[in-house]
Amino acid sequence: MTIRTYKAGETVFRAGDPSDTVFVIRSGMAEVFAPDGGRSVWLASLRAGETFGEMGVVQGRPHDASVRAAEELTVEAIDRATFLAELDRAPGAAMPLVRALIARLRDTDRRVTHEAGIAAPLKWRVLRIFSYGGRLDRALPKAGLEVRALPFAVGRQRRHGEDVAVHQVDLMLPDEEPFQLSRAHFAIEDSPDGPMVRDLGSHNGTFVNGTGLGQGQQHMLARLIEGPNEVVAGTLHSPFRFKIAVETA
Repeated sequence: MTIRTYKAGETVFRAGDPSDTVFVIRSGMAEVFAPDGGRSVWLASLRAGETFGEMGVVQGRPHDASVRAAEELTVEAIDRATFLAELDRAPGAAMPLVRALIARLRDTDRRVTHEAGIAAPLKWRVLRIFSYGGRLDRALPKAGLEVRALPFAVGRQRRHGEDVAVHQVDLMLPDEEPFQLSRAHFAIEDSPDGPMVRDLGSHNGTFVNGTGLGQGQQHMLARLIEGPNEVVAGTLHSPFRFKIAVETA
């Protein structure tokens, strides 16, 4: 295992490159892109605790997507032989990885489907996530974080020793015990009626414009209205309070 650092904008690998390394993010953010004709389709943003490069290594195939540093990125680089040998020695450790790969494939397929125009046209034009104050002020830009593809999942950064989250998480936020955020807390999804928020089985639930979702609630899904929406991840007193602004087409 070696430690590598990439500057913002620097490419880690390109689609078609040999898959000989698995990368574990220590700090920073990486962006994943897939080639589509003469353009690149954004697939995901990955943060500390998440891995990339494992699909090609497990399958023994060249990379299907490209990865670049969205900001200064530090990773642990594990060579293919070491990674596969570790999985062979401890097969039980592979299950979280398999679940994460399945979730990533599902989410990637949905993103690419929308980008290719196969699915119904999106009913929103611009969707941005803002902080409603408190702990999120330093995590989100003042102008809002623009969501460019759905589903878009929000959750807690992985702690040392924790399994990889089953759902791919696009926005990973730090939290301290007792946790308000779950590893995969809620996701913004598209639907024929417009963007929706789905609780992903979080421990403390999610509130969308005052409607409770998740544990102990009647609903798991709530529609986002045009204009500003208040979304609280955790209890009603949670510091993880978002404003999700929706501008329709």
